Amino acid sequence: MALRPPAKVVLLLGPSGSGKTRLAHESGLPVVGLDDFYRDLDDPALPRSEELGIVDWDHPDSWDADRALAALAGG
Repeated sequence: MALRPPAKVVLLLGPSGSGKTRLAHESGLPVVGLDDFYRDLDDPALPRSEELGIVDWDHPDSWDADRALAALAGG
């Protein structure tokens, strides 16, 4: 059985409005957007700012890493 080469993943990081999505789509590669994996507002695991009590969308736990990894793995 022939082994498949490992997949390569390119991560684009930057502030909102910096052109990440445009660049990703122009690359011609398959695109998986992190926005597709943000937790729902009623998810108890959604992190909140201790000072303000609002959702901290910049916190890494604001998205569901397990769901994202399952999507990338094809599951």
